[in-house]
Amino acid sequence: MRNKPLLSICIPTYNREKELKKSIQSIIKEDIFNTNVIELVISDNNSSDWTEKLCKTFSNYSNIKYNKNTKNLWFDKNISTLIKLAKWNFLWFLSADEYIKKWALDFIINIIKNNIDIAYIWVDKINNTNKLIYLKNWNTLIKEYWISWLWLISRNIFNRKYIPSNLEEYYWNLWIHVSIMFKAILNNSLILTNKELLKVDNSWICHWASWWKVFNTFINLKKIIENNIKIWYDRNIIKNYLNKFVNDFPKTLISAKINWLRYSINNLKTIFIEFYKYPIILILSIIIYIIPNNLFILIKKLTKWK
Repeated sequence: MRNKPLLSICIPTYNREKELKKSIQSIIKEDIFNTNVIELVISDNNSSDWTEKLCKTFSNYSNIKYNKNTKNLWFDKNISTLIKLAKWNFLWFLSADEYIKKWALDFIINIIKNNIDIAYIWVDKINNTNKLIYLKNWNTLIKEYWISWLWLISRNIFNRKYIPSNLEEYYWNLWIHVSIMFKAILNNSLILTNKELLKVDNSWICHWASWWKVFNTFINLKKIIENNIKIWYDRNIIKNYLNKFVNDFPKTLISAKINWLRYSINNLKTIFIEFYKYPIILILSIIIYIIPNNLFILIKKLTKWK
């Protein structure tokens, strides 16, 4: 008897041939991938490197689908493209620089089989019990646990029927997966795997961390969280979560400056508008902003600061 198809692993990529190769290899070497339970869908955002040539070397796999956009659609539209291309009920969005651990696919498929109506699966370790955690909704999650890495796309597995149909409203914030997550599990159950299922290629992090991505995407994510106060979520829980998130901004700003954050009135204005309600964070951020980028870069080199 053939196994029922369950999981689409969806990888958005752009000029990441070397990292993507490792990611694909970590998936296809697993025995379960050679069944019809899993498909791999890659959406190439019009890369100029050898990504297309690489993906064509896997054309003998019937469960690997490769798409190359005719132009760069940016991140959010590329995620939307993957959702349309994927066939199965559960979608795991995997970054091209992250690799699945040896036992991870069997582990996830087993969770899905036993929880076929679950809205969402969070892929990360929360505590040292190594036990699955079942929660009623996202309010319960942020009340009981502090998850600082919700922006990492590879932590998200969605049940398709809970993904909003109108994705266009989430374009251009570079956090479409977070917007989808907040909406999908407002009143729906979720599971925390409570295990580390992924390896990250840290060599690519600095390439990702261009100043505008580090700076602007943090601001956009803050706005997404704030919108949940206005619309769906428990105000006190979200405000507590937001305060913890805002406290990370000075560290994020330093990362942006290491990657040559540009000096501009608009950036300074943005810092003031977004953080005037948090005086200590605002003052600290302005001090960090006016310190020359070169000083942070020098400190990083001398201390091997990550």
